Amino acid sequence: MQTFSPSRRQIMVDLETLSTRPYSTILAIGAVSFTIEDGVLDTFYTNVDANSCKEIGLHISKDSVDWWARQSKEAREALTVNPIPVADALTKFSEWYGTDKYAPIWGNSSAFDISILESAYYNSDIEIPWAPWVVSCYRTVLNLLNLNNKALWDADKTNTGVAHNALDDAMHQTKQIIKVFKK
Repeated sequence: MQTFSPSRRQIMVDLETLSTRPYSTILAIGAVSFTIEDGVLDTFYTNVDANSCKEIGLHISKDSVDWWARQSKEAREALTVNPIPVADALTKFSEWYGTDKYAPIWGNSSAFDISILESAYYNSDIEIPWAPWVVSCYRTVLNLLNLNNKALWDADKTNTGVAHNALDDAMHQTKQIIKVFKK
């Protein structure tokens, strides 16, 4: 079983949350499926109802609430559009992810996006759709190459996204990881 190849479908995930703990309340899930060879294949986005996260024991921190108050109006307003219960969001994400448990899944930290998603799955009693050994870290790749994500965001002339929008961030990260692996 080969989990990584240029033609293999992979998933880049970005979350917006109300905490930085591994069991954070999720506000939005954004994801991009891609291959290194073909680029972006498909996208996923949903807002999540924060109260439903709190009901299953996910964390909210005052620092994160305050941080969100300082973010752009566009980023904050995007989070208010049609939020759904966390269990529904996870089920929809699992359906979108598909049945290939070995498709690599990427997050922008070895201990943030994927860990938070896994905590939400556990707390919701929903099966995680990926195998534990297919988790990859976007930030680690950048660090190994001495690259800075914010500088890459600012330098990307094709970037029309909003910082701290989960789908826009996942799309940016996908474009960067494809560039890195094509070099």
